[in-house]
Amino acid sequence: RSASSWKKQLTVSACLSTLIRQDRKNPESVWLWYINILRSSQNVPLKTNALFALSKLMIFGKKDTFMDSLDVNDLMNDSFLRTIVSVMSQFHVLEAEDPDESSSAVPASNNALMSSLIKMFVGSQKESKSKWSAGVEEMMSYPEVTDEIAWLRHDGGYTSGFKFSHAFTAFVFTNVFGDSFLNNILPILEELLLGDNKTAEYKANLVTCAEIIAGVLRSVAMYENKKASAIVSASILPLVIASINEIGVVSGSCWLDAAKFSSSYGVSQLVWLNLILEQTEKQKVASTKVINYLKIVRVLIDELYQVDDIKSTLDRLSSCLRSLINYEFKAVRESAGVTLAVAIHKATRADVPIQSINKLLGVILGFEESGDKDTLYDSAFFLAGTLSTIGGYEETVAKLVPVLLQAIVYSDTEATKQFKSICTNIADSMEFGSLKMLKQIVSSGLSAPAWNVRLVSVQMMDALVKNQRAETGFIGLLICRKSLERMLYDDEVKVKQEAVVALRNLLSSLHPKSKSLSLYVTKYVELLRNMRTEKRKQKHQLPVVLGLSAAVKAFPYSVPSPQSVAALSRVKVKEAKTTIEEFKRTHHDTWDNDQQNFTPEELEDLMGSTEVYGYA
Repeated sequence: RSASSWKKQLTVSACLSTLIRQDRKNPESVWLWYINILRSSQNVPLKTNALFALSKLMIFGKKDTFMDSLDVNDLMNDSFLRTIVSVMSQFHVLEAEDPDESSSAVPASNNALMSSLIKMFVGSQKESKSKWSAGVEEMMSYPEVTDEIAWLRHDGGYTSGFKFSHAFTAFVFTNVFGDSFLNNILPILEELLLGDNKTAEYKANLVTCAEIIAGVLRSVAMYENKKASAIVSASILPLVIASINEIGVVSGSCWLDAAKFSSSYGVSQLVWLNLILEQTEKQKVASTKVINYLKIVRVLIDELYQVDDIKSTLDRLSSCLRSLINYEFKAVRESAGVTLAVAIHKATRADVPIQSINKLLGVILGFEESGDKDTLYDSAFFLAGTLSTIGGYEETVAKLVPVLLQAIVYSDTEATKQFKSICTNIADSMEFGSLKMLKQIVSSGLSAPAWNVRLVSVQMMDALVKNQRAETGFIGLLICRKSLERMLYDDEVKVKQEAVVALRNLLSSLHPKSKSLSLYVTKYVELLRNMRTEKRKQKHQLPVVLGLSAAVKAFPYSVPSPQSVAALSRVKVKEAKTTIEEFKRTHHDTWDNDQQNFTPEELEDLMGSTEVYGYA
C-alpha cells in the first residue's frame, strides 16, 4: 500500500458513514468495509471511525439482508472483541500520552495530520469532556431517530475521559447480540480490570471497561434481557465492585461516569444500587471506597421511580449515612452531607415521606442525641450547601443556620476559614426564603459571644440582600437594616467594618429620592449634631459617622443626601475624613453640577473644610 492509502480509506469511511440511513437498506459491501477495517487495519483513527460506523449500521440496519445472514461467531469471537476493546483503549492511551494533542500513534511526519483527524472523528480532548464521534453525531442529527433512542442526543458531561460513543458501541452490541456478547466480553473485562493496576496502560483499560460495562448495563436494563440480566448480576457487577475496591477517588470517577450513562433518562439500576449499599453497610470500609460508593449512589437513586423502591432504598441509605456522619475522615463526612441532600431531594420530588431521613436530619440539627457533635459540622455544611444549590429547600437550610454558626466557634483555624467561606456561599446561592434565614441569622448569629460568628452573620446578611433584594421584601430589608445599624456599635472593629459594607450595599438598593433613605439620613444627621452639641468623645461619635458614611458611599456618582456629606465634613474623625476624600475623588469631574445639590450653608461647611475636602 502507498503511504497515503490510509488517508484515502479514512475519507471513504467518513463519506460512507454519512450515507447510512434508517429508512433504507444498506448494501452488504458497506458492512464488510467496516468489519474488514477493524480486522486488518493498524490505524487508530480509521479503526475508531469504523467501530462507530458499524454500531450505527447495527442500530439503523434492521432492514438490511446482511443482518439476517450475519454469523454471530464472526463478530463474537475473542479476536474480534479484543480488537474492539483495543480500539477504545488505544484512544485513552493516546489521550494520556498526548493531553495537548501534539502527538499521535503514527510516525512523526504525519503527526499534525493525525492530530487533526483524531479531533475530527473522536472529538477534542483538551476540554476533558466526552465528545461524540463524527459518525454518531451525524447519526443523531437525523429526524428519523425514534423515541426509543432519543436519549442518545444527550451528552452526560463526563469528566474522567469517559467516551459516550464507546459506551454507545457496547450498548448496541449488547442490544444486538445479547448474552452472547456478555459471555465473550466478560473474560476480557476480567483480564483488564483484575490485572496489574500499576502499569501505564491500566488507567486506559479501566476507563475502557467502565465504558463497555456502562453500555451493557443500560442495554440490559432498557430491554429487560433476562439471560443478560443474570450474567450482569452474577459476574459483571461483582467485577465492578472489585474494581472500585482497588482504586482511588480520582480513578473511581470513571465508574461515576458509567453510572451517569447507564441510568440516565428513566433507566433504573436497582441491582447495582443495592450492591453498592451492601458494600457501604460493611464495617470498617476504607474512606476511598466509601466516597466512590456514595458518588455512584447519588447518581443511581435519581433514576428510581417505583415508590416501594424509593422507600426501601432511602431507608437503607439513611441507615448508612447515620454511621458515616461520624466517620473519622472529614472527606467521608462531607460526602455523607451531600448524599443526604440528594436523598432529601429525591424523597421530596417523589412525594414520599421518609421517616428515617427526617430522623437523621434531626440528629444534624441537634434535636436528637449524637455520639460526637463536632463531627456533624462537616456533614451539616455540605448538606446546607448542596440544598441551597439545588434550590427549594430554604426552610431546611434556615434551620441549619444555628448549627453552621456554632461550628465556626468549635472548629480549628483551618476549618473555621473554610466554614466562613461556605456560610457566605450558602447565603449567596439561596434563591428564595431569605426572610426565614435572615431571622435565624439575627437570633443566632448577631448576638453570639464570639466576634467571628457575628462577622460571618453580617457577611451572610450582606450576601442574602445582594442576591435577593426583590424577594426579600420590605420587611426583610427593614430587619436587615436595623440589625446592621446595631452592629455599628459592636466592640470588634472588623464587625463594624463589615457592617458598613453590608449597610452600604443595602442602601444602594433604595431609590435616591426614596422616603426611607431620607429618613435614614435625617436620623443620623440629627444624632451627630446632638453628639457634637453635647461634646461627646469621638469614639462615641464613630457608629453614627459609620452610618452616614454608608449612605454616602452607597451612591458614589450622585448626591442624593448632601446633608450627610456636609455633616461628615464637620467631624474630626478619621472615618469621616476618609469618606469625604472618597466623595471628592468620585465627584471631581462632575462637581460643577453636583455642588448645586447643596444649600449655601452646607456648601460653606464643605468649603470651610479645605484641609479635609480640598475645594478652593
